[in-house]
Amino acid sequence: MATLVSYTSDEPLTVDEVKAHCRVDSDDEDAYITHVVIPGARSLAESRTGSIIRKGTFTETIALGEALSVGQVISVDTVEIDGVEVAFTVAGKGRRTIVQSAGNEGKEAVVSFTAGTDVAQYPGVKSWLLLAAAWMYNHREIMAAGPNAFNEMPKSYVDALLVQIEVPSPF
Repeated sequence: MATLVSYTSDEPLTVDEVKAHCRVDSDDEDAYITHVVIPGARSLAESRTGSIIRKGTFTETIALGEALSVGQVISVDTVEIDGVEVAFTVAGKGRRTIVQSAGNEGKEAVVSFTAGTDVAQYPGVKSWLLLAAAWMYNHREIMAAGPNAFNEMPKSYVDALLVQIEVPSPF
């Protein structure tokens, strides 16, 4: 599983975009939209697709020759075995990124990489995020009731907006 080191970009939605989509005129709930709704919508999209949405730097421990667990990898920056950087190559297989190192296949390595989705390139993703944000904004009482009461956003048509960045299961 990839671990976030730091974000290198802003959230993919702005407060003003969410307010316009939700038809909110006041500034009273800007903090709620900023700190709950927008990150929640992004996190939901990331968990549904297996792809990173908000650009950042990440690390993951993998066996060399295997794929990173997330999609939308922009670059692999370093590969370390036992704290020592090794030469590596990167190959794509479908929407997965495979990290290889000659003579080190199968060895456990810590991979540092940059990942994130250019939502301008995938307009359906931005549409999905706005729909999810609006749903979360309008159903806050369900979200506040805890994980056992959480009803998912209807999937019938909106998940098709995420298909372009979805990372298929390796199984």
